[in-house]
This record gives sequence, structure tokens and C-alpha cells, in this order.
Amino acid sequence: MLLVGCAVGMVMISTNSGVYRGGIGSGFGRTGAYFGPDAATVGPDLAGFRPATAGGDLVLPHAIGVHGLLLLAVPAVLLAGTARRDRLAPVATMVAAVGVALAVLLAHALRMLPLDALGAPALVVLAACAAAYLGGLAVTGRALDHDRRSGDDRRRI
Repeated sequence: MLLVGCAVGMVMISTNSGVYRGGIGSGFGRTGAYFGPDAATVGPDLAGFRPATAGGDLVLPHAIGVHGLLLLAVPAVLLAGTARRDRLAPVATMVAAVGVALAVLLAHALRMLPLDALGAPALVVLAACAAAYLGGLAVTGRALDHDRRSGDDRRRI
């Protein structure tokens, strides 16, 4: 996950933009300060989402890839400190959910389409990923609450 996020970041740096319009390395020959894409290319920013980007928005896949480690490591570490026997299933579910969501968003960006052009099947897959991830978090929360209520404090964090 982290390697994908870093690779997307490398593409962003090489094009001198968070908007993918095909090709890699077009930003290396430029001199001067980085100004990023203009407002007409990016479109309106809605709480960090730019649904009307004129091209593929690489910012969201980059953020998920780079911060995905945190999205997955914290629940895994918290579950490791609980008495729950089956710790692998919720963590594997969260890993799969974040990985599939990243793949869907990255494939869409590499097709140079804005987020508002996501089709119904992709939106259904992303909603299922969000539900699966939140379900894994709920299992983590229940395991922590169960240990707290039972007095089993095996966490060493």
C-alpha cells in the first residue's frame, strides 16, 4: 500500500501536478517554483475532494496509499492487544477494503477521468469497501470494549 502511494507521489512530482493527463516526467524540464495545476484544471475543492478535475485526480489515491499504513496498522495493533482469538479476519477485511478502494480510484485516475465520472459499479464497490472497513473498525471497537468490561487488560501500548 505504501509503495503504491509513493509511486503515485512520484508521478505527481514528475508531472509537477496532482492531476494526471497522461505521461510521466513532463515536469522535470521546468524551472522555477511549483505552482501546481490552475483552478480551472482542478475545479472546486469540496472538503479535500475535487470531483470536477480536468483529468485524473492523483491526490486521493496518493493519500490513501501513503496514509493507508496508518488506516491499517492502528486497528491491527489495537486488536493484537485484545483477548480476541480471531484477529486476522477483521484486519484482512480492512486490508482488502482499502486495497480494492485504492485500486478502483487509481484505475479511474489513470484513465484521466474526474471523480464525478465514477460509474455506478465503481461507486457500489467503493461503498462496499467503506462498509467493510467500518465493519472491521466496529469489530476492533467491540473487542477493546469487551476487554475493558471483562478487566482483561493485555494491551501493552
